Order: sequence, then structure tokens, then C-alpha cells
Amino acid sequence: MTRPNPRPSRRLTRGALLIFAGAGLACVSACNRGGETETAVHEAAIILKSGASQDVASRGSGSASDSAVDFRVRRLEEALSILGSHAGSDNSAYGGAAAVLAAVAENGLAVEDEARVIEHMRELDNRTTVLRGALGEWWKHNAVAMSSSTFDPKDSVADLNRMTAMLEQDIEQIRQTKSVMDEKIAALTAQINEAAAQSESERAEAGRLQLESNRAAPAEMPALAERVREHSRRADSYEFQGQRLRTRLGQIEPDAQEKARHIDRLQSQMDLLEESRQQIADRQRTSADDAAAARRAAAKTEATLLDQGGALNDFVENDLSELASSTERHLRSAISNAGKATDSAKDSASLAKASAQHRLGDLHATVGAAHRTLSDLFLHLGTLSLDNASRFTELGQARAASAEAALAAAQDAYSGAARSLRSVRVRTESKDALNALADRLEGVEPESLDEFGGDEDLGEQDEPMGDDTPQPGFDD
Repeated sequence: MTRPNPRPSRRLTRGALLIFAGAGLACVSACNRGGETETAVHEAAIILKSGASQDVASRGSGSASDSAVDFRVRRLEEALSILGSHAGSDNSAYGGAAAVLAAVAENGLAVEDEARVIEHMRELDNRTTVLRGALGEWWKHNAVAMSSSTFDPKDSVADLNRMTAMLEQDIEQIRQTKSVMDEKIAALTAQINEAAAQSESERAEAGRLQLESNRAAPAEMPALAERVREHSRRADSYEFQGQRLRTRLGQIEPDAQEKARHIDRLQSQMDLLEESRQQIADRQRTSADDAAAARRAAAKTEATLLDQGGALNDFVENDLSELASSTERHLRSAISNAGKATDSAKDSASLAKASAQHRLGDLHATVGAAHRTLSDLFLHLGTLSLDNASRFTELGQARAASAEAALAAAQDAYSGAARSLRSVRVRTESKDALNALADRLEGVEPESLDEFGGDEDLGEQDEPMGDDTPQPGFDD
């Protein structure tokens, strides 16, 4: 039976709000003039905004999507190039803002790598299914060989029943996971509609007040103007919330569809096992030649298992690990840049750092799940009557060790994120939310990483998560 895999698509967006919150605070906190550093911060902020304006939902197949991804990556790299040595270069507010923006940009580059990690995980699911299909073929040939030689199908049928039970457990597990996804999709859709309705209501109220201010006495106009701005800010906040929810929806839906296809493939393997039972019943009187032919077919299938298993092991150990290393470099760079921030940007830096650490934990959890999936499969192969059973046991033990190391690294990263969250000085309501998230990050266990995650709000959408004192913008 396979273990639940932490699905990155369900978790990769949890740090997104931290990134935008950190970026926003960095921008509003830089109020003094910083010469070249000020210019660099202005230019980088504009570039990051232009990159963020690309609809995340465009990530799919086709040249248009690839172009959007390339554009975002170029924008992020250009922002990092401009910030350069300005990040934390001095004790000015702009030096701190540069450090936070550099951390945000590195987080953004990590997001693009994370999308590729998701694709690798889907590829792992597909290739693991193919390997299970080859295992089903081996079961069939081996069972036929045994029944043809002994004319007693009892053990073979028991093996087939055991394999069927494993597949039934896998199917039920995947169905349960898909059911959770379907519930989340429905909930997210409802939340998106609610956010849109709230935004429209706030926008309409702002328009009504604007018309009222045009007819109001001069003494009443400042108060009305402030109310117009307040409702407009709330409308913008609801729109941002809707965009964030649509991003999560766009990441969950492909996985739900893949789960449905996965169930169909496993069901096909169940049908194959049922065919094997019928073949065993039909061939109880098979000759020794037929038994020899079945053994040769089983040996050939075992060679396929060994080749596919080795290729799958290399895919996780090399391809996935190399991509994860690239993502980790961006995240650690984000953490490093956030550490360069001055006191004026300390809270923004802590949020950006927590986001990177949170994502780093998710990354390690995802990689650990990939190693664990292969470990379980290889160790199972090692228990079968295969000539190369010891090789599969060796591979399974290696992947198990890698899984433990990755999950331990995930816990360390989550603990670091918790510490960063607790260091943020924010309003009482927001602080409670941050502390609650920190508690969850510190309490996560390796076996519960699949269910870890959520839609924690880190503060009211229309309120800044920083000092109560309003901060001027760049142009003040």
C-alpha cells in the first residue's frame, strides 16, 4: 500500500500571501531618500509589479503560457540584477527595502521552479503507475508458471488476491484524496464568487460616495473622499483575495483530474489481475512447456521491472533532486537577503523570510514524499520471488534514508518559518493569526505532511500587517 504523498499543488500557494505582504511593507516603509539605492528600489518595484501582473492562471500548456512564464522569470531576474549590492547595503530604509524586494524576487523565481517540481511529481506518478503495470504483468506470468507446473493455483491466487487488495487500497486512498480536492474546489469556487460580490459591492459604494462628494459642501468633501478611498481599498483587497483563490483553484484542479485518470489506470490493472485469475483456472492442466514459457515471460518482465525501477530511481535521485536544489538555492538566497534588511524593514523581512522558509519546508516534504513512494514500492518488490529482489531492497533502503533526511529538513524549515513569524511585530488580530500558523508549523509531523496546509489569513485584507503608524510611500 502506498503512503499518502504531500501534494505540492495544495501547499505551494500558502507562502504567497507572505510574499505580497512583505513586499508591500517594504515599499511603504522606505520613506527617506537613499540616492542610488532609492532609485534601484523604485525600478525593481516597478519591474516586480509588471511581472506579477501576468495572470498566474496562464500556467498551462502552449506557447502563450511558456511566454508568460519566460516574461515573469526575466522580470524577476532583472529586478535582482538592479537590486544587486543595494540589498542591505546600509542602514537606510531604502537599503532594507532593497533587501526585502530581493528576497521577494528570489521567492518568485522559486515559484517558477516549484511549478516544474509539480510537473516532475506528476511524471513520477505516471511512471510509478507504469512500473506497477509491469509488476502486474510479472504477477500474471509468474502465477501462470506456478500453476502450470504444480496444477495447484492456490498460492498464485493468494498472490493475485494480495495484489488486488493493494490496488483496492490504492484506489480507495486516491478516491478519498480526490474527494477532499473536490470539496476544496467547491469551497474555493464559492469563496471566489463571494470575493467578487464583495468587491463589486465596495466598488459600487465608492462610486456612490464619489457622486455624493461632487455635490457636497467643501467642508464635507475631505471626509467623503476618505470614505471613497476606504471602499476602493476594500474592493481592491477583495479582488486580490479572489485572484489568490483562483490561483489555488488553478493548481488543485489539474491534480484532481490526474487523480481521476490514475484511478482509471489502477482499475485497468485490476482488470488485468482478474484476467490472470481466469487464465490460471483455464490452464490448470497446462503442460510443462507452457510453464517454461511463462517463466521465460516472467523473467523478461522482471528485466523490464529492473530497467524501469532503475530509471525511476535515477529520475528521483537526479532529475527531481537537481530541480529541487535549484529551487532551494532561490529560497535560501531569499532567506539570506531577508537577513540583510535593516531595522526599518525588519517586519517585512521577517514575513518574506518566513515565506521562503515555509516554501523550503514544502519543497523538502514534497521531495521526501517522492523518495518515500519509491521506497515503499522497491521494498515491496524486494519481498517477491524475483532474482533481483536484493537489488530492489537496496534501492528501497536508500530511498527510505533520503526520505527521512528530506522530512527532517522539512521540519527544520517549518520551525524556522515559525520563529520568523513570531518575530513580526503586528496588530493584535494579525499577531494571533501569525502565532496560530507558527504553532502549526512547529507541530507538523512527517507522517501528517500530506494533510498539512490551509487557508490561514495573516491579517485583515484591508489592513496593513505592520506598525499602527501609517507609513508614507516612495514618493513622499
